[in-house]
Amino acid sequence: MVKKKIAIVHDYLCGVGGSERVFQYMCEEFPEADIYTLAYNPSRTLPFFKTKNINTTWLNTFVRTMTSFRWSFPLATYVMESIDLANYDVVLSSSATVAKYVKVPSGVHICYCYIPTRALWQKEKYFENSVIKYLIFPFISYLRNRDLAAARRVDKFISISEDGRSHILDTYERYSEIIYSPIDCSNFIFSRNKLSNYLIVSRLEKWKKVEFAITTQNYRNRKRKTVFDEHS
Repeated sequence: MVKKKIAIVHDYLCGVGGSERVFQYMCEEFPEADIYTLAYNPSRTLPFFKTKNINTTWLNTFVRTMTSFRWSFPLATYVMESIDLANYDVVLSSSATVAKYVKVPSGVHICYCYIPTRALWQKEKYFENSVIKYLIFPFISYLRNRDLAAARRVDKFISISEDGRSHILDTYERYSEIIYSPIDCSNFIFSRNKLSNYLIVSRLEKWKKVEFAITTQNYRNRKRKTVFDEHS
C-alpha cells in the first residue's frame, strides 16, 4: 500500500490565537506532513513550531506581524496560489484568510475553514475605521470574486461550529461538516463549586466584540441582584 503524501497549510504564523493552536494539533496529528504557510515569525507565535520545518513564501521577509499581514492581504492571495503542491495526495488547509487559495492540481484539498474571509465579507466589523478598509473598498467586488473562486477549488470544507457552517453555506454556497476545535483538557480542573466570576480568553480585536460579552454579563449580574433584592 502506497503511503499518501500530505501537506498542511496555515494562513500565517505571526501571532498566537485559536487558529494557531488548532494548527499545532493538526501538525501533531500528521507528524509526517510537510508544513506550509505564508510567513513565519518564531518570536511571535507558539514555541511548538520551532521544532518543525516550516516552508514559507517570499513574503516572509515582509510579513512579520498580524498588522503587516493585513496590509499584504491582496498580494498574499496570489502568493499562496504560487506554492507548488503538485506532488501531494492530500492537502489540509487551516484557513480564515489565504490558506484556502492554494492550488492542488493532482490531490484532494480539504479546508478546515474557521470563517469566510472577514476582511471581504464582514469588512465593516473587521476594519471599522481603519484606513485599510478604504483602500480595499474600491476592489471589494474583484477580491470577493477571487475568494469565491478559491472556495470553488476546495474539494471539501470542514467548519468549526454551527455558526461557521452557516457562514460557509451563505457565502460560498458549500456544505461543510462540523469538527469542533480541540480542547486541551489538561489545562482545566473540574470543580463543582460555581463562582461568580467569568473569564474571556480572546485577542482584543475590534471585530471580536468582546465588549458585547462584558455588557451581557453586567446585565445578567444586575438582573440577578434585582431578583435577590426582591426576595431578601
